[in-house]
Amino acid sequence: ASIVAFGIEKVVDIILATLGEVFEQIIIISFDDKALVYTRETYDLPVGWVLPAWSAQNESRARDLSPEYLFCNRKRLPPVSEVLWKGSWKWIVYSVNEINEVASFIRRGIDMLETNEISKLLARPVPRGPSGG
Repeated sequence: ASIVAFGIEKVVDIILATLGEVFEQIIIISFDDKALVYTRETYDLPVGWVLPAWSAQNESRARDLSPEYLFCNRKRLPPVSEVLWKGSWKWIVYSVNEINEVASFIRRGIDMLETNEISKLLARPVPRGPSGG
């Protein structure tokens, strides 16, 4: 909403000016791919694109953008039988809040998981398949 109201440049510039003290720790993530292009060109920071949908068009855009991180809502992932897009990015799936889902995402090649239930997930071991993996 802020980007629509004030424009990409102004919003990104204000955010990054505010976070100046921790600049080396910043990874900018957004649904707005144009904001990520501006960020990368202007600030040379790593970026993460949050996929608005799983589609051929977004796969092509991901390849063009080549973000360091590609975020996908767990509900937007295709069926397990479909291979995740290959690229230089790390896959991050959100919001994984159930321990019984963790192992399947790891087996699928997801690099990182985002959760709203970190204490709950850390309190229980990750279930393993019959082969231990």
